[in-house]
Amino acid sequence: PVLSYLFGRRSQIPQPMRAPTLPLLSLVLLALSALVPSGLGQGFPGFPEGREFYVAPNGNNADPGTLQKPWKTVSFALRRANLPGDKVFLRSGVYPLTNTLRFWHDGAEAGGPITLATYPLDVERAVLDGNNLPPNASAMLDLSGRRFIDIKGLELRNMRKSVVPHAMVLVGGRADHLRFLGNVFHTLEPFNGYQGSGRVLAFLAGPSQTIEEVEIADNEIFECLIGKAPLVEFAGRVEAVNFTENLVRDNETQAALLLRRPEKLQPFGGGLIGTGSPRDFLFRSNTIQRHADALLGGTGIWIAAGSDVLIQRNRLSDNWIGLRLGSSSSASDVRDVRIESNFVERSLYQGIALGAAPGPAATRVDSIDVISNTWYDNGRGLQLPSDAGSLVLGQAGQLRLIGNLVVAASSGPAQNLAIARVTGSTNPGILLVTNLYWSLNGQPPIFEPLDGLLLPGLSLWQAVTGQDLGSLQANPLLSLPSAGDLTITGASPARDVALTLAGTYALTDFFGQPRPSGSFADIGAHEF
Repeated sequence: PVLSYLFGRRSQIPQPMRAPTLPLLSLVLLALSALVPSGLGQGFPGFPEGREFYVAPNGNNADPGTLQKPWKTVSFALRRANLPGDKVFLRSGVYPLTNTLRFWHDGAEAGGPITLATYPLDVERAVLDGNNLPPNASAMLDLSGRRFIDIKGLELRNMRKSVVPHAMVLVGGRADHLRFLGNVFHTLEPFNGYQGSGRVLAFLAGPSQTIEEVEIADNEIFECLIGKAPLVEFAGRVEAVNFTENLVRDNETQAALLLRRPEKLQPFGGGLIGTGSPRDFLFRSNTIQRHADALLGGTGIWIAAGSDVLIQRNRLSDNWIGLRLGSSSSASDVRDVRIESNFVERSLYQGIALGAAPGPAATRVDSIDVISNTWYDNGRGLQLPSDAGSLVLGQAGQLRLIGNLVVAASSGPAQNLAIARVTGSTNPGILLVTNLYWSLNGQPPIFEPLDGLLLPGLSLWQAVTGQDLGSLQANPLLSLPSAGDLTITGASPARDVALTLAGTYALTDFFGQPRPSGSFADIGAHEF
């Protein structure tokens, strides 16, 4: 039955975004363009060919908008960038916004995206500053309805005291092929503080509309007071999103990243959010840290609704909850999620929460794979509600937890608690195999198979539940946890003991190295 279960399911893992294909003639022209000396023409490395417009704080809108004679205002340039492949380059400096910036035209697959970027990229940084926006502004940058748009190398800062629901970047209605690469977002403060409804990035699909093919990579988001709202939100029918290699740190927010399905049409920024569910997401190689507040919570990644999600090689540290699937107040589905090769550490409340409290309004959570992750010192807060711990099982079914390394906290209400249970929850179809458990203080890790039944030690858990075939209770011998190094050493008992059958281990570890390096995979996020 175990082998039948292991091979009988296939998680649908999202693939990277589909890159536009170029006809053969275009490829030849691109190759020939590389032979042209850089002093001939206005070609800019890393961008497809197209017209180039330049803006500078000391420019003049009466000038032609060239590198030598740039325009002055960004909005003036965006109105004139009306052909696929057009690029608006901002020279270094501060651009105060007095109204929401909008793109008025679309790029195209054949001609390329319309681009707004700092020039030269990776050398200077142009700053869009929202200090002077009117209090009823819903966004600094509005891409609602747009197609094939690139935003590269910009800094967006200071969206303060807006009295309406707002976002630094708003994408509403329908949109597709949007890329946000190498940008910095910081200092967003809603008018009513902790009760605010601001977002940094909001992707809110309209009724019967879809936002799709979105790439968000190599950005930094920090020091935003979001309040009881998510920092980055995907709501409604948002599909085919890659969120990779971003640093999200030091924000006061309900959740750093949130996927959700509105239960009814909701207004935002002059439009409506539809009632569809997000799907086909990749969260890879992100660092999400220091989101923990007793009033707000602060989850690293929260999937309240959605399907076909791969959460891979992320580091979630010092948050209130590291990773959460499901909600007690959203009657929708979370399904076909794979969580692999992540480090989840020092969460104050819960490391990973799979499912919420059962009830008629609770999310249905099933078909979840939790493979080859490392949890360390989670649930260590001094004053916490119940259901704290490293791994917290709520109402969820068809769960597979294989090859994970769990080091329980040594203090607080969740002391030594490796697996906790949400009151009243059940887990039909659960399977735990070849995991490793330990407690920081060397005491037996504690398991909760039923409400209030706390079992000290792996052997009792195995005897009562029949779970964790091939699992270990042992010191994992991590490299240097005091300095944040949670990799295993050569002498670790986690080496070469995880189940290694198709679909039961991650193909790469946290660092992108292939698995297994020996006959069997190592337990945890790191493959020695």
